[in-house]
Amino acid sequence: MITLHGTVVKMNSGIKKIIRLGLWLSAAGFAALQVLAWHHARALLRYSEEGGESASIESLSILDKARIFVAGASRPRPDNFWNPEKFGLAAETVRFRSSDGVELEAWFVDAPGAGQPVLFFHGFGTSRSSVLDEAAAVQAMGHPVLLVDLRGSGGSDGRRTTMGWHEALDVQAAVAWIKEKLPDREGPFLYGQSMGAAAALRAVSALGVEVDGIVVEAVFDSMLNAVRNRFRAMGWPAFPAAESLVFWGGIQNGFNGFRHNPADYAAGVRIPVLVLHGEQDPRVTTPQARRVYDRLAGPRHFVAFPAAWHSSCLASDPDKWREALGRFLAEAGGP
Repeated sequence: MITLHGTVVKMNSGIKKIIRLGLWLSAAGFAALQVLAWHHARALLRYSEEGGESASIESLSILDKARIFVAGASRPRPDNFWNPEKFGLAAETVRFRSSDGVELEAWFVDAPGAGQPVLFFHGFGTSRSSVLDEAAAVQAMGHPVLLVDLRGSGGSDGRRTTMGWHEALDVQAAVAWIKEKLPDREGPFLYGQSMGAAAALRAVSALGVEVDGIVVEAVFDSMLNAVRNRFRAMGWPAFPAAESLVFWGGIQNGFNGFRHNPADYAAGVRIPVLVLHGEQDPRVTTPQARRVYDRLAGPRHFVAFPAAWHSSCLASDPDKWREALGRFLAEAGGP
């Protein structure tokens, strides 16, 4: 009995040591994950000082992905690689400030007639030059256009980006500027791609910005899902790394990343909205885009582009895009 009892005691002691070791390793692993997530969040939401163009996730080599896993995905500060003249636009470069003091730069292009102005906001990791094609097409329809560099991009100040949260203040400032510039025009309309779409929805829903309608292209339903999709594109498991990155990204940049959800903003948007979505988009799935669409509180229309990726729907099908935009601007416009 004593020997047996002694054996039992030794076994229990061994099990306790294994449990302690397991708990210690789990705690150490969790701490290591948080350190990595902190660095990844900082790299993702803070552009490097050098300007340039970012490579797509899908084009990265295994070695590049390994380096990013350790150091984070450092992104060059987006430059404007094209100028309006290339697209036949005689643009005026203008500057104005957001309510939190960030100085923003934009191109303004007037148009003859009484067309309502359309304001363009680019996606994450790009600049206003990335929407020149869309702006030129809308300007040719008779609408003045304003192409805005969101904070941290192109000619605007800063290096930080928040995937649309603080950028909503940039949308607010742009709307105030265009209303002062063209006080006799109805409107305006907002056109946002990805991050720019999230910023536009937040500006209207959370900040009370008044416009006549919004066009959202490749809009994500939540910041968490947007980050999860990026992890999956890298071939990495999303949980719990995506949650940690969203948490630390918010801490570093003064907002709650788990509350940055365009699908929630949509419920407070009661003006007409046109949703454009590429069905081959791996960064925003069709069900995620549909979730935003389904929660819109006002008149809405969803147009799918079967061949479009997470990029321009106009480039994918110009005729379909022009027909959808022309109809929306005509039907949603003021008197």
